[in-house]
Amino acid sequence: MRAPARFFTACGVSVLVAVVGAVVVTACRAGPDADGLTRAQANEIVRAHNAWRLRVGVSSLRWAADLAARAQARAVYLAAHGCVIEHGLLPTDVGENLCRVGPLRAEGRKDELFVVTVTRIVDTWGAESADYSAVRDTCAWNRQCGHYTQIVWTTTKEVGCGMSVCSTLGQVWVCNYRPKGNIRILR
Repeated sequence: MRAPARFFTACGVSVLVAVVGAVVVTACRAGPDADGLTRAQANEIVRAHNAWRLRVGVSSLRWAADLAARAQARAVYLAAHGCVIEHGLLPTDVGENLCRVGPLRAEGRKDELFVVTVTRIVDTWGAESADYSAVRDTCAWNRQCGHYTQIVWTTTKEVGCGMSVCSTLGQVWVCNYRPKGNIRILR
């Protein structure tokens, strides 16, 4: 039996999803009170990042627990302050990618938590590669590609991420990177 199609927003992009049965996306199901990532999700994040890095021939990232703790604290803070997306103060060697995922919304129904895989989050950032010119080292006019370039930055070696569920059932995802990317003199 097919449920009605629903809209959700991931990183500012509205997407129509047709839900088949009760399964939307396979992932570790986090309830509205669940924050943080499982070990399996941390491993999946590293794999997803390294898949993008492999495409451009740069070395693999490794998980950094201290970056994950910092990212988790930032995600909790942003979720508690209205599910906003804004960069905070970071150590000089740390970079950051942010993503907000909206709840599932259907007319006449209560909002629901949208269960999203961590690979989907990383791939949303990675998809910015379509707007990036490696030859010119720039983004297409009026487009964003800094999340992508942070993922594949040559000198970046470590990643750590966190997630928090907002009171609206939206989610805030934060990944921190060391050393940070997007520094022109280091390219």
